[in-house]
Amino acid sequence: MAASMHAVVSPEAITRAARSLSRIADVLSKPVTYQMLITPQAGAYAFS
Repeated sequence: MAASMHAVVSPEAITRAARSLSRIADVLSKPVTYQMLITPQAGAYAFS
């Protein structure tokens, strides 16, 4: 598990997190898709 913990702070993981945040912001800016964001499937998609 130590290897995966190191991966969390890798530049690639940071880039991935930034993409997820921008994707969430994009979804939040669209009222139609906002309701979908609160579902588990949408949450899983946002962080994938």
